[in-house]
Amino acid sequence: MQDGLCGRSADVWDRAGLKVALVSLAEACKYRVQVLGIRRETYVEFAFMAGDPALSVELVLPYPAFREFCASNRIEVLPIAGSLREAYARLAWRFGDREESRRWLRSLEGEER
Repeated sequence: MQDGLCGRSADVWDRAGLKVALVSLAEACKYRVQVLGIRRETYVEFAFMAGDPALSVELVLPYPAFREFCASNRIEVLPIAGSLREAYARLAWRFGDREESRRWLRSLEGEER
């Protein structure tokens, strides 16, 4: 078994000495966030999920801290709902994150077609 859990493979041997396959640890430790709201044109309210989406915690961070949190932990941002997506894109633009802003605005335009 390798050190750590998330993102690494692991082998486990049962009592008979047979190799037992585990649920992929990479999948079990996949981190995701669902943006729930924008507060005071500065803060991102979101649900953070590690593995099982039924187990989540709601957090609020300023936009720059949110982006750093997602990048440093390789977190997948789940699709954002229409009107909230536009607010998120404006927030990203306001903080100079032009690429992130364009990404969400492009996905919004794609829905309108």
